[in-house]
Formats: sequence, C-alpha cells, structure tokens
Amino acid sequence: MKPTIKILVLGGTITMTTSGKSGASPSLTGLDLANSLPQLNEIANIDVETLMLKPSASLNWDDIRLCYEKVTSSIQSGADGIVILQGTDTIEEIAFIFDLLFDVPQPIVVSGAMRATNTPGFDGPANLLAAVSLAAHPSARGFGTMVVMNDVIHAARFVVKEHTAFTNAFNSRLAGPMGMVHEGKPCLLYKPLHKLPKFSLPSTPAPDVGLFSFAFSQRWPFQAMQEYDALILELAGSGHVSEYDVAAMKELSKKLPVIFTSRASHGFIMHSTYNYPGSEQELISAGFIPAGQYDGLKARLITILALWNQQKIDAALFNN
Repeated sequence: MKPTIKILVLGGTITMTTSGKSGASPSLTGLDLANSLPQLNEIANIDVETLMLKPSASLNWDDIRLCYEKVTSSIQSGADGIVILQGTDTIEEIAFIFDLLFDVPQPIVVSGAMRATNTPGFDGPANLLAAVSLAAHPSARGFGTMVVMNDVIHAARFVVKEHTAFTNAFNSRLAGPMGMVHEGKPCLLYKPLHKLPKFSLPSTPAPDVGLFSFAFSQRWPFQAMQEYDALILELAGSGHVSEYDVAAMKELSKKLPVIFTSRASHGFIMHSTYNYPGSEQELISAGFIPAGQYDGLKARLITILALWNQQKIDAALFNN
C-alpha cells in the first residue's frame, strides 16, 4: 500500500513565476506544483494544501504556528510523511524550528527551489520529487526534520545556505550531508547521535532575542542590546571580543542571558584554550553561555523556544 504524504506550501521561489521583464513573485499553488509532476502519484497518495504564498523572509511565528498545527493534524490523521515547500532564504531556520518542535517517527522534509518556474534549469520539480521520495521512504522514519535540495539530504541541525543563487547552495556544516537521493530513492548515510531539545509552541508572544556579530573595531550598540530578552553574539574566532569591550559586555550578562558563538562558518566554541582579556575563558567566567556547535541563527532559535517554554538558559541547552 502506498504511503500518504501531506504537502504544505508556504511560498518561495518554487511557487514564483516572472512576467515579461519584471522580477519573480509567488503565483503557483501547491496543486499547480503537484499536477506538474504525475510521478508523485506513483510514489505516494498525495494530499496538498497551500497555506500561503510568501517570500520566506516574510515568514513569522504566526505562519509557523499555522504550519505546525497543520503538520500535527496531518500526522494525527495518518500521514506517513510531511513535505514543506518554502523559500530558500530561511530554510535553515524554519527546518530547524520544526526539528525542535516535533519528536515523531514521520519524516518532515523541507524543500524549495533556487530558480523560478520559467527560468532555464528550474529546479523546483526535481526538488519536490526528491522531497516526496524521501518523506515516503521507510528508511527515513525517525530521522527528524530534513532538508533536501539538489538531490542532497541535510539534517536540519547542520544545514546552511552558502550561496545566493546556485542550485547547490546548501551544505551541512560540521558533519556533511546525511545522504542523497539516488535514482529516485533516498540513501541515508548517518543519523545524528544526540537528540535535540524539544519544545512546545506557547500561545503567548515570542520572546525577542537579538543577534549581533563581531566586526573589526566596531562599536557595539550596548544600550539597544539591553532591550532584548536575550542576546546571541557571533564573536571572533572561537569566541573572542576586544579587551576594550569586556567591561560593558560583563554588565550586559548581569541583566539578561548572553549566548555566544563564532562568526566562523565551522567549528565549536572553545572553553579552555585562551585566557586573555576578551577570551572565551573570561567570558564564560563572567556568565556568558557558550553555544557549542550552533551558529548564531540556530542558537537564537533554541534560545527563543527555551525562553518561551520557561526553560533554563545554560550551556547544557546547547550541549547536544
């Protein structure tokens, strides 16, 4: 018996067309996309729903809640897997949110397109076909939320967008891709060892967590930074600031949680390698919280959901 796959469409380039010399904008529904690929019906029983047609930079927590509720109800109704189609600009964040919200055996697969529908080399159909193939395959059960683009499968916790335009824009930092879709079938190579923290989605307004990045000789907006519920700082190297900013940074950490990671694209925050003014050891001793393997975008999402769920913000939260 064929599995049942629910496709939820949020918008993005995969839904976009262009008219004349004007730029691309969302116009295609999920049904339009599904009808263009009759092969989908050979893989699974397809149930498609267009929730919205938004560029992904405009998605917000209300949109996440609507999608979250649809995923939940679809799984409760017997869906064997979920495919979410959205814009690629925020795929690495939205996929990670769903990985933090869901602890279910059904695969949740997020995909999109780098090229609009009437652009030569439109990659939307291939990505949709790969996403449904992955979500429908028994071997993908228990792998959490994944991203598939360009026939490459990424774990939501590792995936990053590294190019603005290429169809191979996505990569997995630290661990590399977790698999590929080969001849129409997923081939999964590894499963992340550690379980992510799991959260609910409260009905109260989301906490406001600011993300700031170190730059050579910049002045930090310390006054404005105090307005947030927590801060994520992408610091130099393995977690360092200028010695001239240490005093003000320490004052910040007395008023709100300050989580720090690196502005570098790969690697872990250090804990005990350097010991000079502005080093990671000084920051940790002052109460700064190291984000472990997570970059600023993902550390921010963990922090938002932990605060929202009234959980303690400490290093253990990021140690997975």
